[in-house]
Amino acid sequence: MRINLPVTNVEVPVRDSTLIVSKTDLKGQITYVNKDFLDISGFTEQELIGFSHNIVRHPDMPVEAFEDLWTTLKAGRPWTGLVKNRCKNGDHYWVQANVAPIFDGGQVVGYISVRRRPSGEQIAAAEAVYRQFQEKRAGRLRIRYGAVVKGRESRFANLSVGSRLWLMFGFLALVMIGLAGYSLYSLATTNLAVADLYTRRLEPMRNIGRIGKLMAENNIQVLQGLQHDPAGLYARFHEHPVTQHTDAMEKNIAEITALWKSYYEKAHLANDVVELIP
Repeated sequence: MRINLPVTNVEVPVRDSTLIVSKTDLKGQITYVNKDFLDISGFTEQELIGFSHNIVRHPDMPVEAFEDLWTTLKAGRPWTGLVKNRCKNGDHYWVQANVAPIFDGGQVVGYISVRRRPSGEQIAAAEAVYRQFQEKRAGRLRIRYGAVVKGRESRFANLSVGSRLWLMFGFLALVMIGLAGYSLYSLATTNLAVADLYTRRLEPMRNIGRIGKLMAENNIQVLQGLQHDPAGLYARFHEHPVTQHTDAMEKNIAEITALWKSYYEKAHLANDVVELIP
């Protein structure tokens, strides 16, 4: 990691009206800076354009923060976090950075960063926790999407929206196959000739029918959710968030689970009655 020295430990306050904006290419090389960026950093436009954005990186910033930044951006997601930047003369300034990919024709062509003044409380908290990372005392703390969180990394959280939807689709397909197989087995071994058990079988069969309908609905939700992929052709037609589809799927899965439990209990009750008939 690039280490910019020297540092003076003098903080340059960021005004409420300051809006620091910059753009980079896919390699992080600066392609645009606004006047506020030049004023607070002390660099000239000629010293910044074409150079790596880490020219303003302060050595107090933990490497984990920038690893999280690039992991998030390369996944096509925006990143928000507190950053301590170094001025040309060694002074520093704190900003709340909002970084996002720039899309053109469905492809990421660069990144834009918009930075504002954070509160004093945010700066104090960031300084304390970043120091733990620098001194290797962070323990189970990690930086995720710019925020410091506690706990182990979730593999599921690293997946893109499309990968999550496909994973859920695969899970639903396995559940459907299992339900279909068990249902066929149960129906094949049930003595449907017993007239007084007809009504006992009617409700379980209705449950199976409802489960099939919910499975079909979830397949549709998966396909519609995949259309939210920013690189896809249909993302612009979906103004609602992708969580609308995932929430509907979770609701359907909860109903499927309840229906299956009811079917399982009633099917076993009917089998017990068959065994008692001489």
